[in-house]
Amino acid sequence: MFSPNSFQANMAGKAARMVVVSALLVATLSGCAETAVELITDDTLLLNKANNFYSRLRYNQASEAYRKVMDEYPDSKYRKAAVIGLADSLYKEGQFDESNLYYERFVEMYPMDDMTPRALFYFGMSHMMLTSTADRSQKKTHMARKVFEEFVIRYPDNALAPTAAIYKERMENMLAQSKLEVARFYFRTNKNAAAIGRLTEFIEKNPKSSDIPEAMFILGQSYMREQSYRKAAEVFTILIGNHPKSEWAAKAQETASNLVVKSN
Repeated sequence: MFSPNSFQANMAGKAARMVVVSALLVATLSGCAETAVELITDDTLLLNKANNFYSRLRYNQASEAYRKVMDEYPDSKYRKAAVIGLADSLYKEGQFDESNLYYERFVEMYPMDDMTPRALFYFGMSHMMLTSTADRSQKKTHMARKVFEEFVIRYPDNALAPTAAIYKERMENMLAQSKLEVARFYFRTNKNAAAIGRLTEFIEKNPKSSDIPEAMFILGQSYMREQSYRKAAEVFTILIGNHPKSEWAAKAQETASNLVVKSN
């Protein structure tokens, strides 16, 4: 049977439930609004800004933005992306002294990350881009060779491994050239004992170098200056036998002939 009282009670219950639902809806929407505000002001926006600068080739501004993510949000979940982004931006700017620091930091901080092989490779590249000519300090050359060697050992199946192997060999050749240049300097300044030591080391460690004929010729002449004629003759004989078509072999032949005359 219909009862006004029961009808009013029922309506009152529904109204109460609607108030609760409305309150929950308002709270949810308020929470969403607060979250939206947080998203606009947090590190996500800053990282997106940095990535946008990078994609537009504005590397200096990208570097500043990535650095800001690292400085202002040290515990950010985007820190890893900021470190590699900063390293890449600095590399693109030609700031190799600084880019190698951040590539190295990435390798140390994230040794098992998928991006680590690439970071290690460009750590080597940053050093290689700072290498000098053979007559200057070879500190960066040594470092680049070491990094590329490590890359080939750690990641032999990586797509960058063949390139790393080529660069490793290139750095080794540069180091060899540097040693030969030092030997030439000692020979020019008449420091024959020092030249003999450098040249002997060069020949032993770089048997396939195209500079071997020249090194052997200078070595033979260094022995002559030291009046070690027998050793000079031995070096010239090997040079002529192993590299008969070399211009240095012809010079050795002429020098050896004079050496025989002198010995008589």
